[in-house]
Amino acid sequence: MPHFSEKSKERIATLHPDLQRVVERAIRIMDFSVLDGLRGKERQDKAVADRRSKVVYPNSKHNRSQCEDGTYIVTMSDAVDIAPYPIKWPNLKKQTTKEYLKRIGAFYMLAGVILASAYLENVKLRWGGNFKSMFDGPHFERVVE
Repeated sequence: MPHFSEKSKERIATLHPDLQRVVERAIRIMDFSVLDGLRGKERQDKAVADRRSKVVYPNSKHNRSQCEDGTYIVTMSDAVDIAPYPIKWPNLKKQTTKEYLKRIGAFYMLAGVILASAYLENVKLRWGGNFKSMFDGPHFERVVE
């Protein structure tokens, strides 16, 4: 049965409770690792420098959690980055098309599991695989209306 590593559990503890419920439900269906939750300034700056994010600190959903009244809590994250376990990153330049499609397909499968889990937990999410500016397959963020 899939379960979280200690490192994933530490990262889950930094997430908004809605996101915690979603990932706890999803792990019962598919194994995955939690790569990132709450990021401080240094980690967010590095994510931007490494081109893993386009949003500067403190504006990323990884840097804070929005309350319904529009205020923010800086001790929890409205975003989580996850990857299917074991992690096998897709890279079209270094893999055959078949291997690339297999690896990218695992991210799409995980996205389906996460989005279905969010639906069942009544949590509205946005997946980075649907971003217009870039494909961010590991990224999921809580939508606050």
